[in-house]
Amino acid sequence: MRVRSHVMLEVSFGPSSSPSLHRAISHATGHADSLEETSPGAWRATFDLGDDEERYGRALELLHMVSGLRSTQIELGGSPEPRSVTSQMLSCARAWLRDRGRCQSVFGQRLPEKCRACPLYDPEWALESCSCPEFFYLVAGGALIQVQFPDHLPEGWDEGDPGLPGHG
Repeated sequence: MRVRSHVMLEVSFGPSSSPSLHRAISHATGHADSLEETSPGAWRATFDLGDDEERYGRALELLHMVSGLRSTQIELGGSPEPRSVTSQMLSCARAWLRDRGRCQSVFGQRLPEKCRACPLYDPEWALESCSCPEFFYLVAGGALIQVQFPDHLPEGWDEGDPGLPGHG
């Protein structure tokens, strides 16, 4: 699977008087790619997400530690994201990496919010996995007509077949 790109996750948190702040700083020091104090008591941890499931797990742990702090802000690939969406994306991507080594989610007509910034999102797989209806309905002359689409053309239905419309 080709990873779309490494997506940078930035978790900004603090200042806070919460006792969990020191635990979060310690966790980020040990697991984030970088941790910087942006202003007195305010921190930004950065995770370079790729295809290592442990990275997602460590980022998810930090997010859970600081998600209750009002000052927490999340950015995925430079775009602000809600905490809940980021948490869903991290959990989902981690599960796919553990189970299959890549994302094999089946997509419908609308891409879920958690997938929009996910590094595992593969647009080619999304098109392949999209479920296409086997039939749809038309209304002609007040009558409802069911139209079915086969998944392949029947034998003899090639461009040279004089029985096809437009030939002969």
